[in-house]
Amino acid sequence: MSVTLADIAERAGVSLATASRAINGRPGVSEEKRDAVLAAARELGMDPSRGMVREARVIVVVTPVLTDPVIAHFVDELGGQLARRGCLMLVCSDSGVLLPSVHLVDGAVVLDARYAESPVVTFLESQGVPMVHLNGQSDDEDGLCVGTDVRAAMTMVLRHLMDLGHRRIGLLMGPRNRYGAQDRLEAARECLEGRGVPYDDDMTVWTGLDVESGRLGARLLLERDATAVVCAGDELAMGAVRASRNLGLSVPGDVSVVGFGDSPMMATSVPSLTTVRQPVTRIVSFTLDALAAMLDNPEAVVGRNVLTFEPELVARESTGPCPDGAR
Repeated sequence: MSVTLADIAERAGVSLATASRAINGRPGVSEEKRDAVLAAARELGMDPSRGMVREARVIVVVTPVLTDPVIAHFVDELGGQLARRGCLMLVCSDSGVLLPSVHLVDGAVVLDARYAESPVVTFLESQGVPMVHLNGQSDDEDGLCVGTDVRAAMTMVLRHLMDLGHRRIGLLMGPRNRYGAQDRLEAARECLEGRGVPYDDDMTVWTGLDVESGRLGARLLLERDATAVVCAGDELAMGAVRASRNLGLSVPGDVSVVGFGDSPMMATSVPSLTTVRQPVTRIVSFTLDALAAMLDNPEAVVGRNVLTFEPELVARESTGPCPDGAR
């Protein structure tokens, strides 16, 4: 286990500044406190005679992109919570660029990435770096995955739309290999058929996650007479709104649109977007607690765990009753 200044300061019952001065032999520390800090360092397995202890744990956050507003929201929350815990955050794009200073990394949070397709994550795992997958998937038998219950999210969205009278509901699913894609699809099939609405493969479109993918995918669904479009992300939903307008359709008068993520600005878009809100603060807090436990006890066997948090449907202006002629 790497020993940080925060660990020593907590054990000695002093501030970070006091611990730093004591470890590095600087003035301004009483003998009593200096002795307490040095004793704490030795108890934690660090040789205080070497000086220059690293002042904070370094946590790398691996993410496929930073342009997605939902991912950016998670990264921002991770940064804030890590700072309050006295940790440093390093953000690394999941683009195949390996970390030259992996020896400086204490732990990793893998955000919304498919483990088997991530060279960065594979490299970190090969170096024995403890990690937690947040809204992602792990092929590791001992992997810990934390995220939103996407099955519950899909079910609550479809129930909302069917309660409004919709039956021709299109699904813009994003990439097939994205976190929870198959779970979303299975939940959609079960929910639709449970309400007597046959599942139709033609009403499911696999796309990217950007606005243009949403526009192109939604156009296909609208040409197949969809009266509602459920999107795997808020950017897709913005594209679906644009596609509807390009076809002379109003949202929600002719078409209802639902997103996922409750990105910033969705409440003020025109129309404001009905979407699924993830409990970002709670998910990130649990993720970092779990990672801290791994770092504090590296010999502990985590086991294969998938922990999910319940999302919330935020109903706004982009959904409304199904047009009478389409029921």
